[in-house]
Amino acid sequence: MPIDALTAYAHVANVARSVAFYRQLGLELESSYEADGKLVWALVARPGDAADGSRARLMLALASGPVDAGNQAVLFYCWTSDVEGLHDQLT
Repeated sequence: MPIDALTAYAHVANVARSVAFYRQLGLELESSYEADGKLVWALVARPGDAADGSRARLMLALASGPVDAGNQAVLFYCWTSDVEGLHDQLT
């Protein structure tokens, strides 16, 4: 039986900062977990459900060591109708 959904999971150096970044892409915080007053895990997702059941979702977890972006081996493919506008917004 095929799976119905898949959510990417990435280890990050700062979960709160990552949540703030993905909010710029339209993802909202759906669930989170704190330990010792520090955000250590979060699920961000695009609000609402798509008609076909697909949805942008991402889990973020605090890395246990330094994060080397060049060796992370996690790829994220994102779609937008306005690449230049999104680039301008993020820069």
